[in-house]
Amino acid sequence: MISGFIAQGYSPLDAANISVYLHGLAGDEVAKKKGQVGMMAGDILNILPKVINSFM
Repeated sequence: MISGFIAQGYSPLDAANISVYLHGLAGDEVAKKKGQVGMMAGDILNILPKVINSFM
């Protein structure tokens, strides 16, 4: 994600901050549905578009 945001013109620091925030938010959303123990990396990947689009 960081590279993607840099490619869109964000500074490396902003890109890292945005990516960390969105990753955490996606993790929180998955944890609400599956719990933290049942969460897998693919679950976060699958919900990221929804999380990102909620800010657009």
